[in-house]
Amino acid sequence: MREALRDLAGEGIVELDPHRGSWVRRLDLDEVREIYELRITLEPIMVRRMVTSMSEEALTSAERLQHRMAKIKGIATWSELNRQFHALFVENEKSSRLGMILSGLRDSAAPYVSMSLRAGAARRAESDAEHAQLLEYYRARDHEGAVRLTVQHLNSTLATIEQAHDDGLL
Repeated sequence: MREALRDLAGEGIVELDPHRGSWVRRLDLDEVREIYELRITLEPIMVRRMVTSMSEEALTSAERLQHRMAKIKGIATWSELNRQFHALFVENEKSSRLGMILSGLRDSAAPYVSMSLRAGAARRAESDAEHAQLLEYYRARDHEGAVRLTVQHLNSTLATIEQAHDDGLL
């Protein structure tokens, strides 16, 4: 039971306090919308920077993560691999101000991504396909394709979270 609670806390779904116990974190839809609005605004800037500078090694690492995500069953593991996958796309810029902002936003979004996957399995399959396509755009050094797909990917995730919330699943 403790291990399960720690896993859920790691996903941001449960909050643990050694003195008060544990409780399920509530979804704050306004917070989610703000996180995604910021990401949709800022990530295209980072994509344009990274498309031509991302190393073959980083692309290969991202491809390995993408293949693992496509095969993995557990949501917690998939969510962590997803976070690692997206972090590779800012690797060269992670210490820049933009890189640090995006890293914080990505980490803040992670619990909501996990929640959305619990609400709808179809989104996970779409994400896996989008990740594969994103890698193709980066390998082709296609700025516009990578930006367009990144924004679509973020919008789709937000829409899934909003729909799950409206349906009472989150």
